[in-house]
Amino acid sequence: MRAIDGELLDGDQIYEVYSATIDDTLIQRIVTTNSIRSKWEKMIFALFYGQSRICIDCDPDDYSYLGYNL
Repeated sequence: MRAIDGELLDGDQIYEVYSATIDDTLIQRIVTTNSIRSKWEKMIFALFYGQSRICIDCDPDDYSYLGYNL
């Protein structure tokens, strides 16, 4: 991912998907979705080609696990 200069959300940096690989192939070289199998690969493909903006909040206090509270 690459930071987008000057774009923040609640003080957290906004990023764009700059590059990705699926099975060691650059996503820019994948021309058909037939080879994309998992939900994770489909999400990465959609984020890249949808020109999505992503905000990552890495505050450890925000993590929770279903049925297990720290």
